Amino acid sequence: MVRRRYILLRVLPPMVIFLIGMLCLKNLSLGFHKSNEDILDSLDSEYVPQKPLNKKFDSNAYVLVDEVMADEKKKLHDLKNSGNHLQNHNRIEESNVPKTASSTNKQCPNEKCNFVFIKTMKCATETVVRILRKYSYENNLNIMLPQKKRLYLAWPYLMNDLDYRLSDRPFNGLIDHAIYNKTIMNRYFPPETTHYVSIIREPLKHFKSAFSYFKIEQIAGIFAKHPLTEYLENIKYYDSIYKSHEAAHYRYCIPDGFSVTKNLIAHCLGMPLGFPYGRQDITNNLPAVREHIRNLDTEFSLVMIVEYFHESLILFKRLMKWQLKDLIYKFVNRGTYYFSLSNKEKHKKWASIDYMIYEHFNKTLWNKIAIEGPDFYDEVKQFSLMQKQVNHYCWGLDRNLHKNLEISSSQFNSDFEISRKDCESMNISWLEKIKEKFDRDNKHVIDTRPTLRRPTC
Repeated sequence: MVRRRYILLRVLPPMVIFLIGMLCLKNLSLGFHKSNEDILDSLDSEYVPQKPLNKKFDSNAYVLVDEVMADEKKKLHDLKNSGNHLQNHNRIEESNVPKTASSTNKQCPNEKCNFVFIKTMKCATETVVRILRKYSYENNLNIMLPQKKRLYLAWPYLMNDLDYRLSDRPFNGLIDHAIYNKTIMNRYFPPETTHYVSIIREPLKHFKSAFSYFKIEQIAGIFAKHPLTEYLENIKYYDSIYKSHEAAHYRYCIPDGFSVTKNLIAHCLGMPLGFPYGRQDITNNLPAVREHIRNLDTEFSLVMIVEYFHESLILFKRLMKWQLKDLIYKFVNRGTYYFSLSNKEKHKKWASIDYMIYEHFNKTLWNKIAIEGPDFYDEVKQFSLMQKQVNHYCWGLDRNLHKNLEISSSQFNSDFEISRKDCESMNISWLEKIKEKFDRDNKHVIDTRPTLRRPTC
């Protein structure tokens, strides 16, 4: 009996320690894989992960505006002169479109596959982007992608000739975050063969979404019962804190000196508002602002409106000659936030250009709809019914049924089926699939261009 107890005392503790150690290693491994999955999910979506607020922050910090780096400008200048940024070593000139410029792809199922989608921040863009990516992947379209492991095509800076991955095929589309710039984008996506498209949102709703998404309340140190109202009451103070160099540790993918609340939509659409330091600022030049908006109206085939999402999608479908099935979607990155705001007029003054843009393109949307004729509303109704059926089948009460969902034909669509696989396809971003395919197709393309340094993603 004593000997048995002795053996247990000698053997049992090491065994327990060993089992605990193995369990910890397993949990650590699971945690590692889980964290990697979370990172990949965040890269594939519009969601920007926020760094934890684990350091004391000085709310009295001064604004330090990020300047354009001299060495970066020199690299770009030297590279353009050498011509090594192109596969055929030809110099880029304004009138000379490089090999990678877009043209109608022979593999394109119709004559209107070429598009540039300007992804404005916090305007339901990730939902639209998944529609575009899925269509592009399934129809073998060549999409311009950010350089290496970057998330953005230079956003919130202007894109240049070093920001994209090289390809020996013509580009059909641009989907990822990029600031609209006619000069650079027309080199790769000529307007005569390309539809320029974007989507915008009612500015006050956009402000509330951006305020929550970019963690302004936490980073700017707003302690009030109504944080939006407090922010607008002292907007220059809090905005300077948020975009200061001292707050850089707490922001993610937002460079110093860049405001995420002041005319963010206008900035994404390429309006010169003084960022980065040294760029022209037409904020207070009303005639110049109006001229820029008129130019956008001329250069863009369609600017969609979030508040009229299905109407916008049907206009896009008719513009691109797609099928209704191509538009089926699932809303992603829908934020939940509860903010009250007592003084809307202060926001109108702060983001006045965004309001001008919204009012202009809200009118143009309904002008375009009026041209389409009375059957337009019938198609919107048909698509809305179709989308409701898919939502019910994929994520509603029918989600456990194994048979396919049958969509009946109408004057706007032939009959088709939605399978469980189709439901799953709406849950993925398609970004990784497009990247993998792009890299396979262009594995023989050698890129000797230098990497530009930018304080963004």
